Amino acid sequence: MTEVTQVPGELDIKAKKGDDLTLTFDQSNDMTGFTMTAAVVTNQGTIVPMTVTEVAYATGQFTITLADTDFANIEIGVHDWYCDRTNAGNQRRYWEGKFICV
Repeated sequence: MTEVTQVPGELDIKAKKGDDLTLTFDQSNDMTGFTMTAAVVTNQGTIVPMTVTEVAYATGQFTITLADTDFANIEIGVHDWYCDRTNAGNQRRYWEGKFICV
C-alpha cells in the first residue's frame, strides 16, 4: 500500500518571557517563491505574529523571530504556535506545536 502524508512537522518551543527568540530552520528543499508566516496563538485566542526572515529560500533556510516586546502579549503558560507556507495561493501548515512561555 502506498501512503501519502501531508501533516505539519511537530515542534514544541519553550521560551523565557522577555527574551528575544530566534529559531533557524533548514528544510533542505527549494522554497523559492514561497511566503512564510508564523504566529503564537494564546490561550485567550490572541494571535501574536512572529517575524519570518528568508536566509536562503533556494536551500530552504529561514528564521522565525519573536522580539522581547512581543512577549507582552503572551502570558506565562502553554499556548500554540504555527508556521504556514503559501505559494501561488496554496496554503499549507508547515510546522506546529506547543509554545511554552516561562
